[in-house]
Amino acid sequence: MNMNDNLDDLKTFLREWTDSKEIDFPFIDVVKIGREYFLTNEATKKIVEQIKLEPASVGVFLGQKKKYFEPSMALIEMIANITDKKVQTDFNSAWLFACGRDLFENNVKEMVRNNHKVIVLNEKKEVFGYAIKTRDRQNEIFKNLLDIGFYLRREKN
Repeated sequence: MNMNDNLDDLKTFLREWTDSKEIDFPFIDVVKIGREYFLTNEATKKIVEQIKLEPASVGVFLGQKKKYFEPSMALIEMIANITDKKVQTDFNSAWLFACGRDLFENNVKEMVRNNHKVIVLNEKKEVFGYAIKTRDRQNEIFKNLLDIGFYLRREKN
């Protein structure tokens, strides 16, 4: 278990979401286990050190490094607090997004910032996931990269 070691993948991902030089994120509490990143606290880190076994997980799962860094929904919800790169959509479009569908630009009610990657919010400003703005033949779309229904769909298979 690496305590605060080599968090470059996580830091690079977070830098995509803010223009600020300093990222308001508790990196001191991030633990890397293999390719996975977790947010924990000092008390838990001390317990893990005392046990002297490599844990499978500890704290809140933030994401993992594969070819690129893949965030968890928990991290996406945290990012929503530090970024203005968001789009808001209506109830039905948010539901379809949660089912794995892409979001069409004409379904976007409010675009806080026209950007490449965006956090997708519903009408109540609840986080439904994140997407990347792209273009198909006729429309600009927000391609679903991760949504709140991902884990449920994964369990079905």
